[in-house]
Amino acid sequence: MRNLLLKANSILLVMLFASHSTAQESPFGDFPDPFGEEPAAGLAGDTVFGGPAPEQEGTDGEPVADVEPGPLVTQLIEHAGRGNLQLAQAVASLARIGNWKEVDRLLAAAEGRTISPPEMAQMARKIGPAILMRIDLQSEVGEKARAAVKKLSAAATSEAESADRLRRAIDGLDAPAVDNRLASARALLRGGNAAIAELVAAIVSDNPPAPQDEMLRTLIRLGDGGWQALRQLALYGQPNVRVGALRALARIDTTASLPELVTALHASDSTATEVETANTILASLASQPPSREATVSSLHADLNRRREAAAQINNDDRVRVSWSVDSNRTGVTYQPTREIMLAYRDVADAASRLRRIGGLSDEVERDVMSADLAYRLMVDPDWGDPDQIQEIRAAFGATASGNTLLSAIADSLQQDNQPALIGLVRLVNPDAPANQVSLFLRGSGSAPTPLVAAALSPAPKVRYEA
Repeated sequence: MRNLLLKANSILLVMLFASHSTAQESPFGDFPDPFGEEPAAGLAGDTVFGGPAPEQEGTDGEPVADVEPGPLVTQLIEHAGRGNLQLAQAVASLARIGNWKEVDRLLAAAEGRTISPPEMAQMARKIGPAILMRIDLQSEVGEKARAAVKKLSAAATSEAESADRLRRAIDGLDAPAVDNRLASARALLRGGNAAIAELVAAIVSDNPPAPQDEMLRTLIRLGDGGWQALRQLALYGQPNVRVGALRALARIDTTASLPELVTALHASDSTATEVETANTILASLASQPPSREATVSSLHADLNRRREAAAQINNDDRVRVSWSVDSNRTGVTYQPTREIMLAYRDVADAASRLRRIGGLSDEVERDVMSADLAYRLMVDPDWGDPDQIQEIRAAFGATASGNTLLSAIADSLQQDNQPALIGLVRLVNPDAPANQVSLFLRGSGSAPTPLVAAALSPAPKVRYEA
């Protein structure tokens, strides 16, 4: 009997659920079934937040062509109509919520207007560089809007890098009001490499427009470009500029600026002020300054380390910023340079420090000449016309001929320094006297001469040159 009752109850439950299913009613009444189909992403009917709203239908069952924008989008569009800066604010807000259709429409409209460069720069700041980049990457944004983005970015860059604006900002670093000092620092940080160039020129000048420490703090925040620029001025600048660069380098990092300090201490072209400055700074590190012999040995080791590091750089298209002394030797310029080119320039700079000291041994002089030639060949693979050859011979004298040149070729072969090797081979005079020809081609033993060994090199360029 008990089994019959259980069976009857089971049949009754099945009939009840079947009737509910036939009527397509939810067992949860008017509330949606939490175990049914997942709801669409975002808020219902919301065209701004989340995903797109499901397509709506009219009374006749046909899809509605256009959906009215939400209240936020409507307000932003109205705000954009009040002026160019308001348009920029609206574009920034619409980009943040992903309404690229309205972003495209507003920027395309702005592209057709005549807007002054200063106002365009203000608009770019309102939108911000990160959002401008995002807009440029969106497939929904048309060509007119992209053209507007490029104009806005160019205007912002031009204003941020304006020399007059940057110089006024440097002057403001010691303003009495804190807010003015902060505004000046922000203006310089927006200036990037152009700001570095202006700051470095101000730091090494005889009459700095602001306290050196304030300028150096801002310079450090702009990255290592300022350090590299100051090193160039300490090596190649005018005498008074070299002194200013030495002081700035030592203020940033005394230990790291040792190559510049010991060079200034012993260089044959250093002024009395330069020597005194280097001596004073070095005295803070040791009781006795390094001797000339110790300095040459240290700088020669630095040259060899840099040459080995340059040999490890891949010859690819990676680019870095290169800093050079300007034509007046009182400031710096910058340009993008391939990384491998910059590495060989570092080797040439190390060689220049040794050349400033002078009176070098044959071994050191050979390495200095090879470093110089390697960089010249990296910059200009066709280097080696008669005037250029004569310039090297005049600069290095006997090192650029005879046994010393032959030894330099042997050194570069051993180091596998192909740019230097090609330059050294081009220094060999094909019209040399018979005894010189015999020296380069025949030698005195059973082993081939360095020039003949270069002609047997596995490197095609070296073989061709030899």
